[in-house]
Amino acid sequence: MREENLLITNLQREIRQGLREDYQLGIEIFCFGSVLHKAKHKDIDLLIVYDKNRIDVSRAIQIRKRLVKVISRELEMNTDICLLSKEEDKQSRFSESERARKLSFPTIKNGI
Repeated sequence: MREENLLITNLQREIRQGLREDYQLGIEIFCFGSVLHKAKHKDIDLLIVYDKNRIDVSRAIQIRKRLVKVISRELEMNTDICLLSKEEDKQSRFSESERARKLSFPTIKNGI
C-alpha cells in the first residue's frame, strides 16, 4: 500500500509538471487498473475526462500525448491513457466500473 501511495504521489507530480504550461480546468484525470489493485503492475492506466464546453477534443488529445511521453519517461513505466468526454464517461460509466481514483492537483486548480 505504501508503494502504491508513493507511485500515485510521483504520478501526480509528473502530471502537474507535464501540464504546467497550459493546464485548463476542463479536464479530470483518473488512475485505474493494476496500479491501484495489485502489488505488481507493468503499466499505468489513466483516464482523462474532458468537458467539451471548456476544451475541444484536439486539445485533449494533445494533452494525452504529452502525458504519455512525460510519465513514461520520468516514471519508466508504460502508460496507457483513455480519453472520454464527461458525457461519454457518464453514459458508459467507465470510471465507475473501473473503480477509478480521481487524482487531485490543488496547485493546478489555483492556476499556480
